[in-house]
Amino acid sequence: MKKKSNSISYFTYLNPKYSYGYLVIMLIWIISKLPTGISLAIGHGIGLLVYYFGKRRADITRTNIRICFKELSEQEQESLVKQSFIDHGKSVVEYSRMLFGKSFIGENSIAKFTSIGHEAVLEELNRGKPIIFLGNHHACLELGAAFSIKFLKRKCVASYTPMRNPIFELLLKNRKKYAIKMISSKGKKTVTDTIRALKNKDIYWFATDQDVSGKSSIFAPFFGQTASCITTCPYIAKKLNVSVYQFMVYREDNISFNKPHYSCRFVKMGSENRPYPTDDILADITYQNEVLEELIRYKPSQYLWQHKKFKTQPDGSNIYKV
Repeated sequence: MKKKSNSISYFTYLNPKYSYGYLVIMLIWIISKLPTGISLAIGHGIGLLVYYFGKRRADITRTNIRICFKELSEQEQESLVKQSFIDHGKSVVEYSRMLFGKSFIGENSIAKFTSIGHEAVLEELNRGKPIIFLGNHHACLELGAAFSIKFLKRKCVASYTPMRNPIFELLLKNRKKYAIKMISSKGKKTVTDTIRALKNKDIYWFATDQDVSGKSSIFAPFFGQTASCITTCPYIAKKLNVSVYQFMVYREDNISFNKPHYSCRFVKMGSENRPYPTDDILADITYQNEVLEELIRYKPSQYLWQHKKFKTQPDGSNIYKV
């Protein structure tokens, strides 16, 4: 029996229904060639456009902010919602530069980088310890690769979710210049490739902070609200004796017009007082969420609040229903 090929035909890229993908790529390429200050101003504008005209995403963001920051007034919550869209609009600039623009790495870097906690990661890597970077979805996510190369002197193996538009999928695969390998989270060899990467002592990056309501998930508190959380990380860490670090990249406020400043925080999971991973999966995931909450609170507008974090609830209710 003839095997079915998973490759995409060249004719697929000529399909008119995907043509808008080329327009997006062209826009990203143009932004990548502009002076940094001008491109960040454009990113600011993109964020505002989505805030004012993307009603559905704005409503989802408002619900998430209302749930997670009850201590804020309505006016403060709305200000945070608006700033979140601006920060993620600016992320288009970082993404464009990572793909097509001047390098974020090396002596001629277009940005200033500072890091907290990378020394512990480097020490474990030098001892041959496999490392998982437990990431999350935030505005400066793409710059995690630049931090790894600059401070740890090595690339990561990274997991990603395939795009429906093959044009965008092709664009995502261009991340390979900052990664050893990109592993599809929906591929047939996802588990095998992950295990191989960790056994090779590579850094494996993946994010588990979104609600996928699958079999490998559990309900745990996140900012005081029950959320469906993926349990993959503590399971892998225990099976393969891997060290786990949560990290988040931030766009700092004190940026010059043409030289933005980014910082990164690495937090190791597990200590004498609070071991990780354990035999209690709920305790492990609760601990993960607490660390993530702490990372988010430093600059809350830069976390991706635009997705339905609390989509799946134990009682089947829909908290996003208007």
